[in-house]
Amino acid sequence: MRRVLYSSKKDFGSGKKEQPTVIEVEAVEPHQVEKEEVMPFVISHEEEIIGYIKDRAVRETMSHLSPLLEKLEEAVKQQQANQEAQAASPAGGLMIAGQEDRLKNLQETFRKKELKVAERLNQLQARFAGIRK
Repeated sequence: MRRVLYSSKKDFGSGKKEQPTVIEVEAVEPHQVEKEEVMPFVISHEEEIIGYIKDRAVRETMSHLSPLLEKLEEAVKQQQANQEAQAASPAGGLMIAGQEDRLKNLQETFRKKELKVAERLNQLQARFAGIRK
């Protein structure tokens, strides 16, 4: 089997073009690794392998759970906003009583303004009556 290697280093302006280097490479046949050959390596690097597997599992799990976690955070924010809105408004019975008090206050204010308008109208009518005489 032949492999062609090109030089990665180029001198600009030298004017020379380098010829690629050709080397002969032997083909490597894949072979199966026996269990007995792998076990000493596994035993000597057991903690590293376990750590790698844990990190990999955590990364994969988090990548799959991240959309669900984002949705959960949005739902929690909405729930908190709803609770704050409910806490800001008084309870149902108090709200009705508050509205009744407001309505009574508005009616009293309206009656007072009606009386003032009626007094002012009477004063103007008296003036007009005085001017006509």
